[in-house]
Amino acid sequence: MSANFQPKPRPVPQFPPTPQTIIKPPRFYSNNIFIVPRSKPGTHIPESDTTKECVCERPEAIVICRKCGSELLGRVQMTCPAHPRKMCLMDQRECPSSTCRSIALMEVTLED
Repeated sequence: MSANFQPKPRPVPQFPPTPQTIIKPPRFYSNNIFIVPRSKPGTHIPESDTTKECVCERPEAIVICRKCGSELLGRVQMTCPAHPRKMCLMDQRECPSSTCRSIALMEVTLED
């Protein structure tokens, strides 16, 4: 019983590559992709949710860090009960001090 330890000849690459020689990238996506049709704005929100108080357009206030005491003019980031998926990007969620970065912030409203 003799074993053949000779390497198999490799195919010579063709240039330009033909569709048979192109390597397909790996699939990172599953086959369970759901396409949800778009709906009209406000149709998915029940009537009881539309009466909730919106905090998206609240006025600016003084934001104070309870840990280090730094202050700035702005708003603390919070989830709106009427619009839970909306996020105001200029709202603060942590202390602006580079040495603190605490999330213990409080908002003090400005008096006119």
